[in-house]
Amino acid sequence: MTYIGYTPEQIKIAGSDAYNYQGVGNPHKFAHIKNGEKVLDLGSGLGIDSFIASASVGEEGSVVGIDISKSEVKHAGERAKARGLKNLE
Repeated sequence: MTYIGYTPEQIKIAGSDAYNYQGVGNPHKFAHIKNGEKVLDLGSGLGIDSFIASASVGEEGSVVGIDISKSEVKHAGERAKARGLKNLE
């Protein structure tokens, strides 16, 4: 993840889920997500970028992840629940 510009803080947020990373780019490098914002993660896959966005928007914001793969959405939802993320759908 480092080679495509994720910060050490973002990699720490991804935690053990970083091993599931399937992305080809780093949207956070350009998005500059702020506390309280609403984020739509299209092609959210296993949820890594959604988890990072969730930390950026805080309790005041929200993140919705959408993916064509039902199994990946299910996995991401289970991981979000295990992480206690209440601002992520």
